[in-house]
Amino acid sequence: MLTIVLFDDGRPGEIWPTEEVGKVVKVPDCQFKARGMLGGVANITDVEYQVFEFRVDDEVYLIGVNGRRPSDAVISSHIMHNDPKPKPYKTL
Repeated sequence: MLTIVLFDDGRPGEIWPTEEVGKVVKVPDCQFKARGMLGGVANITDVEYQVFEFRVDDEVYLIGVNGRRPSDAVISSHIMHNDPKPKPYKTL
């Protein structure tokens, strides 16, 4: 199981578990509102995150960004202080 740290307006450093990873990962919209109703069932959209590797000390973590990329200091802080802590993608 891999973990990705997600950053956008609704997910400021949330850890997302995933089995597969690519350059883009789709995650259900966390700011669900009844944006569209189809036959009485809410239409929940997926949000695309651009995935990249981010190095902290001797470990590499997967980061997903939708919109503007946060600063390196913000990303590092979320990796170091999140609870639960994300799993490193690989160790150097």
